Amino acid sequence: MYQDTTCILCKVEEDSQQHYLQCRILVEKCTELYNDRIVRYEDIFGNLTKQIRAVRLFEKVLKKRDELL
Repeated sequence: MYQDTTCILCKVEEDSQQHYLQCRILVEKCTELYNDRIVRYEDIFGNLTKQIRAVRLFEKVLKKRDELL
């Protein structure tokens, strides 16, 4: 359906939510992501406390991604 699903920032991995937490460009540019190794992608499916932490981190990562684009 989609021709290219490669991450538009690093151009290496598939563009996905899970990749956003590992994308080398986002890790370099988003200090919250670089400093926060507590949150894992699977936390969005965990208990409420883990979900809140994950969502807050994703908000910051997506904001930084939008700025970089």
